[in-house]
Amino acid sequence: MYDVICIGGGLAGLSLSIPLAKAGLKVAVIEKKSYPFHKVCGEYISLESWNFLNRLGLELDKADLPIIKVLNLTTDKTIAKAPLPLGGFGLSRYQLDHQLYQIAIENGVEVMTHTTFKKHENADDGSKIITTDKGICQTKILIASNGKITAGNLFNAQKEQINYFAVKYHVKNSLPKDLISLHVFEGGYLGTNAIENNHACICYMTNSEQLKQHKSLEQLQENILFRNKNIKSLFEQSEFVWQQPVTISNIYFGKRVLHHDGVIYMGDSAGAIPPLAGNGMSLAFRTANLLTQLLISHFENKGETKHLISKYEKEWNQNFAGRIKKGKLLQPLFLNENLSNTAFRIFNWAKPLQSWLIRQTHGTKF
Repeated sequence: MYDVICIGGGLAGLSLSIPLAKAGLKVAVIEKKSYPFHKVCGEYISLESWNFLNRLGLELDKADLPIIKVLNLTTDKTIAKAPLPLGGFGLSRYQLDHQLYQIAIENGVEVMTHTTFKKHENADDGSKIITTDKGICQTKILIASNGKITAGNLFNAQKEQINYFAVKYHVKNSLPKDLISLHVFEGGYLGTNAIENNHACICYMTNSEQLKQHKSLEQLQENILFRNKNIKSLFEQSEFVWQQPVTISNIYFGKRVLHHDGVIYMGDSAGAIPPLAGNGMSLAFRTANLLTQLLISHFENKGETKHLISKYEKEWNQNFAGRIKKGKLLQPLFLNENLSNTAFRIFNWAKPLQSWLIRQTHGTKF
């Protein structure tokens, strides 16, 4: 019997499990892969999360990571630049997830790697019986932190009509280490920034129909992405570390579900924010920080699960619902090249608007 089991060993699940284990709770994480592994992600983290990650044990101050302070926005016709008052840093998911996994193990979390979650059932005492491909276990509280992809018999929120796919490369190039660039092309956008080891991340996203129309990534890049000369130049001037990129499909944005049948959902399982309109990685860390405090209080006071869920729903909506809603409103702006051209010109000229928009994508330190 565990106090807490997290389904999914990504940012949300691991960063929740560590402080819970430090507080003396018996915690397990179920992860279908084995660390380290690459995951599609922009790999830019707002500095709002820096202190939290250090508290988990990452020791970021010693890591010599690129600190990002300048935002560059482009279409084929327009370039806009702005300072990032809070800023961020670059770190690959390959390194970040693996380090969090190691810290979790060191703190007594049982991380069940290469294990596939199959289903959950309600036990008579209110706990959850968990079935995996490796066996059966039981937990007082079940957390779904399995990201954008539904697992087992977890609740599958109603999907929007438009879904997206994303592609990530690691490259070497000579771009400034303090710069994050966001390049718009018709139907999508591409982000790039420096990460550790003098590498950079290139990650782009567009709707799935684009890929169907062009049959291959190479055709899509040549016919659509490279119309933005800044993207074409980026690809031509970069040395690609991988022959083939990492990809993910069937991505949907917006609020999903916070709880269902006694299961608490967090991270992208609860709500996914569009990459250009918010910082999804910091959102995962913030959710973990919020839920950690609620869970520790729940176990100390021997509270009822329904009260825990009620508090979580209230605090999640206060902290994240508005941010995700703003993200969905901003998303269409970056999927239309003509709208982006006009918006970036205004962005360059209207400094107060510039500051306001940047504040929407970065929270406060925690």
